[in-house]
Amino acid sequence: MTEKRPARIQAEDIDFLISALHRIKNHGGTLEDIMDIDAWFGDTNDWVEPEMSGHTDEWTYDFCEPDISTCMGCHRFPKDGRSLRDALRQLKAVDMVVKAIRKSLSQRLMCMGRKCARLELQDGLQRTPDEVLSVIFQFAYSSSGK
Repeated sequence: MTEKRPARIQAEDIDFLISALHRIKNHGGTLEDIMDIDAWFGDTNDWVEPEMSGHTDEWTYDFCEPDISTCMGCHRFPKDGRSLRDALRQLKAVDMVVKAIRKSLSQRLMCMGRKCARLELQDGLQRTPDEVLSVIFQFAYSSSGK
């Protein structure tokens, strides 16, 4: 099933993404900073830790990611359902923005890469001395069997 992208990106979603990027930058810009929930949401002081429930020798945690060997799999959540839904809506909207940016960036990279390859080939031929080009073309002509 293909996700339907909106025709227009909401300004508030762009603002949310920009704010998150500023927080990531201010925290140092590492991968760990990106994984930190505080990077995405400015004020998470009143959020709650994941639930832990003990079963004799076994503990189960309400983790988001399967890799719980680091704290990156453990995210705090808003206390109430409305705030949780709002946070989910913001993250989904930003995900759509990032996907649209990624698609556009990919297209620009392909187009720019083709243009650069063409220019590099042209530049390489122009910089090659005529004597060398003469030898290459004579060799190519004699190899073609004509």
